Amino acid sequence: MTIFPNDTLLNIGVVAMAAAATHMSLHTATPNDSGSNASAASRVACAWPAGSAGDFGTLTGKAFTGGAANGGRLLVGLDRRHVLRARARDR
Repeated sequence: MTIFPNDTLLNIGVVAMAAAATHMSLHTATPNDSGSNASAASRVACAWPAGSAGDFGTLTGKAFTGGAANGGRLLVGLDRRHVLRARARDR
């Protein structure tokens, strides 16, 4: 049997993950539970907008300070334990 979760069920998961991912940090390689590969940039607090249709809202206006200008930034770690990972865009 295949189960297809509906948006309501997916939104419950989005709310739980957003509650756990309260901060972002830049990493020069894949983040892990020990926080290795973190760049010199400071962590940034994040508050997720309400999700809908099982998707997270979009975070905007986040600025990291303390790192090298145009330095290597490959990945963003979320939460202090880096439970979630998302690729950062190099600008």
